[in-house]
Amino acid sequence: MIDTPLTSVLMSSFNRADYIAEALDSILAQTCPPLEIIVVDDGSTDNTPEILERYKDRVTILRKENGGKAAALNLAMPQANGEFIWVFDDDDLAAPDALETMQNILLQNKDAGIVIGKYEQFKQSHAAVPINPTPLHYHEILEFQKIYVSLLERCYVFQPGMLVRKSCYAKAGEFNEKLARSQDYEMLLRLAAENKIIALDKVLFCQRVHSGMRGTAKKRFKEEESLRVWRQYDQTFFTKIYQNTPLETYLPVLPDTQNTEEHIKITALLQRAVLMGRKGLWELCASDIESVMKLAEKVDKTTLTQQERRILRKLLIENPYALDKEDDAEQFFRVWNTIPSSQLKKHMARNLIWALPYWFKTKMSESAAEAYKVLKGHDKVAQTCGVMSLLYAKPLDKLNK
Repeated sequence: MIDTPLTSVLMSSFNRADYIAEALDSILAQTCPPLEIIVVDDGSTDNTPEILERYKDRVTILRKENGGKAAALNLAMPQANGEFIWVFDDDDLAAPDALETMQNILLQNKDAGIVIGKYEQFKQSHAAVPINPTPLHYHEILEFQKIYVSLLERCYVFQPGMLVRKSCYAKAGEFNEKLARSQDYEMLLRLAAENKIIALDKVLFCQRVHSGMRGTAKKRFKEEESLRVWRQYDQTFFTKIYQNTPLETYLPVLPDTQNTEEHIKITALLQRAVLMGRKGLWELCASDIESVMKLAEKVDKTTLTQQERRILRKLLIENPYALDKEDDAEQFFRVWNTIPSSQLKKHMARNLIWALPYWFKTKMSESAAEAYKVLKGHDKVAQTCGVMSLLYAKPLDKLNK
């Protein structure tokens, strides 16, 4: 094991006086110390500067006018001297051996650019409240998917749980300062598209769940608005990914389809359609599904392969953005209705229905009107059931046509 300091820790902070000391303490307590810690105070108006002053002999402190996390990290990155970069959030807690674990993995695997791990969540409003980590239901990665594609499907990796070679960041370019949210996800996708990733089955940090405000000084939003804001910004760069990423990128590592150009293209299009649908980009999803059906008719394809079935089911599983609101249900139906009736369409319908948890399926017999009543409730589970009711309350024979 090598414990030589080789890592620069970068942290951006804006009005996190309640949490930043605990975050820094968790970094300073690492079994393998970092080479340096660079904190950018992004124009805080609370007593964050006073708290940072206590760490001035152990932490490099930079200050700037408020401009968001991306701008703060872009300021810090050129000043980092480490071979590896660990971007850490100002409200989370690192596992004591997180840096030692990640750094040794990259030292032992010269061909890898990134190492990622897992995390737990906890709620804590004051230092006196004990930490109570919450085990998470981790995102299911299909064994035949590339890690990059699985990350497009869902952001299940966060910066405190990943270590990156500085050279990888240099090639990827700066963080996107136009994004007030999801700037870390967008950067993660750029990095993942070009570098080998090693995934660890180990918790590397605890993610704090709190009701504090998010965003920049000019674009503040509450915790409960995060999903809406994430969705908005995700759609911005996912549209560009759709336009600029080669179709073959979406193919499984080992396709189980027939080795013909049309069949391979069908698999790739189906995967991309699901990814776009999960982000609520229904027009792009519809375009790819239309292409799938045309190619399927050309080669007389009437069923999905096992891989394709598992890919399709992800459209309506794990609470994606795809059905975040009732308007999405209507958009989904519009997409569905553009698909000509065929055996393949029936097969797709059966797999979409199979993907739903049992408590969704029990709602399938409700009328659309009853579904709308459920949607008006405040309970998230009931709302999701309502969306599913709207989607599937219609007779199954109609869905299967």
